[in-house]
Amino acid sequence: MLTRNGAQEAGQPASRAPRSVGPSTWAHASACAWVSAWLQVRGRTWWGERELQDDQDEWRYRLTYEDHRGTIRMTHRPDLAVQIAPGPVAIEVELQRKNARRLRGILAMYARLSDDDGPLAGVIYITDRTDVAELIARVADDVGLWNPAISFRTMRDVKAQTHAATRARSADHATTGRA
Repeated sequence: MLTRNGAQEAGQPASRAPRSVGPSTWAHASACAWVSAWLQVRGRTWWGERELQDDQDEWRYRLTYEDHRGTIRMTHRPDLAVQIAPGPVAIEVELQRKNARRLRGILAMYARLSDDDGPLAGVIYITDRTDVAELIARVADDVGLWNPAISFRTMRDVKAQTHAATRARSADHATTGRA
């Protein structure tokens, strides 16, 4: 998240930074940073928000769902993505409960994208709330998005695995003398 001080330090106008960051935006940015670190220290090839925005043709997907306004058509992009052996996997960091109809549309979209001919190998949902994970699992089951195309991680596990991988790398570097 770019702050005014960070913008100035990077030689950018401070006006490019937001005036204030709401708590939920800050929590989401922080969680995405943890997931990025988790992927990096584990040696994964991954794409962050900026790469996903820059490569919009590959990572922006059509989303359709019904709500009280009628049929909603929009685009959706994952928070992050990672490359695994079967193919690219979208990563969604969910810290808040989404509208059930919109969530149904997103999960149906991922079910289509991760079918045999789809461009994705699946989606990983990362959350720190049991109620959010349970809702996502229930709706995913309803729309036919099942393992291995969907998997879940907790923020607690992401942080613990990041710390463990960092400690292991530091110990390996100390033992081998590599920097």
